[in-house]
Amino acid sequence: MKLDALGARRLQVIGLVLRDTVAMLIAGVVIDMILALLAGRTASALLFGLKPWDLATLTVAFVMLSAIALLASLLPALRASRLDFFERVCYIVAGFWPLSLALDASSHG
Repeated sequence: MKLDALGARRLQVIGLVLRDTVAMLIAGVVIDMILALLAGRTASALLFGLKPWDLATLTVAFVMLSAIALLASLLPALRASRLDFFERVCYIVAGFWPLSLALDASSHG
């Protein structure tokens, strides 16, 4: 993903970050739902009146997990979209932000 962002425009960078987030989100939700259903079956055997396949609870969990993941990735996506070409190259080559860029960015507010 890092090299894809080198010549990208602002919206393309945001799209790249959010695309990676959605891919990880889908994998996480699939695994989460499988584990939640298995845990629900186990818990329903131990607790009286608990439904193992409560659609409302699973839907709320899916919506909240998705919203939190997308919001958590939006801030880094917006920050990455504001970088110019030189800053992107420095980050990719050095693996960290050069001190001069960090100081310069902090002085601009």
